[in-house]
Amino acid sequence: MADGRTSLPESITRETILGHLGEGIARHANGRGVTTAVPRQVLVRQDGDTDGIEVTYRPVVCFVARGTKTLRAGPHRAQVGPGEMFLGILRLPATATFRAPYRSVMLDLDDGLVADMIAEVGPAPSVPPTTTPFTVTAMDDGLVDALGRWVGLLDEPRHIPVIAPRIEQEILYRVLTGPIGAGLRAIVAGGTMAAVRAAAELLTRDPFAPSSAQHLAVGIGVSPATFYRRFRELTGMSPQRFHKEARLQLARRLLVTGEHTASAAASAVGYVSVQQFSRDYRQRYGRPPAQDAVALRTGQDSTPEPTQQPVPSTGSVLPHREQ
Repeated sequence: MADGRTSLPESITRETILGHLGEGIARHANGRGVTTAVPRQVLVRQDGDTDGIEVTYRPVVCFVARGTKTLRAGPHRAQVGPGEMFLGILRLPATATFRAPYRSVMLDLDDGLVADMIAEVGPAPSVPPTTTPFTVTAMDDGLVDALGRWVGLLDEPRHIPVIAPRIEQEILYRVLTGPIGAGLRAIVAGGTMAAVRAAAELLTRDPFAPSSAQHLAVGIGVSPATFYRRFRELTGMSPQRFHKEARLQLARRLLVTGEHTASAAASAVGYVSVQQFSRDYRQRYGRPPAQDAVALRTGQDSTPEPTQQPVPSTGSVLPHREQ
């Protein structure tokens, strides 16, 4: 396998190949989060500026061809622009602001494939533990070229079964051996890192999950205090605040459909007290639940920026139940 440091021919500029990549994305996507026939490939096309769209990020590498995206998750901030890539190592609630025209392609990370590539590449030099849920860096020319070929497979679908796995391997290799390789290795690390990733997955998927460090740290061989410290370091939030962010995001999605009242949405995301739900919701989004849902459905304004320091909820949460 190549060492990943090749350059484009002089007759082909970086801007040209990024332009071709953006055109390929636009040709095969009509919105955000378009899953394609290529395994683990997701295209994003945003033709207008948007502010504060709520998203739940998962382990992914996002490669941007055009436009910019700004991410916020707790106190963590990141901006990724043309020719840059973004690595997210765990599942977490966030907001995204797009400046159009925005074009990107995402690779959903498969832990097994990442582990196989790490085994092939071998151990890395000792590096400090990862301390952020996402990292941004520039793409090199070889990676941009590989992405163009990866998206280009959509124009030749008969080649996807044979060629797509090989290009995905190349992309993983180039990311792993580049500046954010340590972050990619972190997604298959064991110990406390694995526990934090598992807890983040649980807390974003199950609004009824227990969110105390004592519950989440069970069986991982570290103290609840150590787990709590690492969770807060990586997400910028305590497990309880992280869980509340995820629950309020879910409630907002339920409300905006018009099929849930505030009371029904509160119950669906684990609140016993509707009053506490309304207080938490208003503090997070700047409006009462029903008013916010109407504003979003009618397009009156964009999503308000999240509150920096929400007051911890004192409302009771129902016992754990599978979602």
